[in-house]
Amino acid sequence: MTAQRIGFLYWPSTRALTLALAEEALRVAQKVHPDVTYELLFLQAEPPVPGGWQLPGEAWNGRLDGCQKLFLLADEPPSALAPALATALKQTVRAGCLVGGLSAGVYPLAQLGLLDGYRAAVHWRWQDDFAERFPKVIATSHLFDWDRDRMTACGGLSVLDLLLAVLARDHGAELAGAVSE
Repeated sequence: MTAQRIGFLYWPSTRALTLALAEEALRVAQKVHPDVTYELLFLQAEPPVPGGWQLPGEAWNGRLDGCQKLFLLADEPPSALAPALATALKQTVRAGCLVGGLSAGVYPLAQLGLLDGYRAAVHWRWQDDFAERFPKVIATSHLFDWDRDRMTACGGLSVLDLLLAVLARDHGAELAGAVSE
């Protein structure tokens, strides 16, 4: 079986727990079910903060192609997107990649208009700011939302909830239940 390629593009503010929850659900699924295979790609959207603890991964190299799913992670809203990254994200979506924003990872998607007309789970800390800045997005207080080809989780343990929903949709509720145990 061909491995599904899932990318995690994260900003320096991303906490290890946010990334670990997403990654662990996928890794456990591979252990529980031998036919489930993922190739996980970890990319830094911006250079890491010098002297800070580093998450796994490599610097974004200008390409995002080849991912079936791509999750953007940040635990504080990123201020701006590099133009090359913005272009790459839009091309990735046009190529049919399902994209998701975890925690403040919803901000870059909204900045690019990629959430316009979609429901998006937004953390309560940013509800007012997000709704004001991105009125075309249907900001919700849900733990997570999966609206057509956009996935969002407001942060914390809801990241795990969303990844369990991904597993259930891709491989069935039985596998998702086994992973949650």
